[in-house]
Amino acid sequence: MNKKAQIISGIGIDIVDIKRIKKAVETTLFLKRFFTPSEIKYCLKGKNKFERIAARFAAKEAVIKATGLKKLALKDIALVKDKTGKPSIKIMNKKYAGLKALISLSHTADYACASVVVIKTAL
Repeated sequence: MNKKAQIISGIGIDIVDIKRIKKAVETTLFLKRFFTPSEIKYCLKGKNKFERIAARFAAKEAVIKATGLKKLALKDIALVKDKTGKPSIKIMNKKYAGLKALISLSHTADYACASVVVIKTAL
């Protein structure tokens, strides 16, 4: 069997102050500029909305750091969940749609963070 090895091609981490996000969300422009409609819907339900928004914002920043794709728009990076609730990355920009990444999110009442590992298939 000829399996291709997967290698880590980049890592990224970001931390966000929840107070900063609360202030930014005072205008809906912030949400519409950086998040997809489904992300906004998910984040605004429940009592931890600012923590959810901050964690996803951190994840998008961590993806940029892990990939080095500084021109990739944050809105083109969507966080989705699988059936078990595990988060994953979906790139909306077709140019980078094949990107594979592992992601971990965490937050407290004050800070949210995300780490991303980008994986490529070795030739």
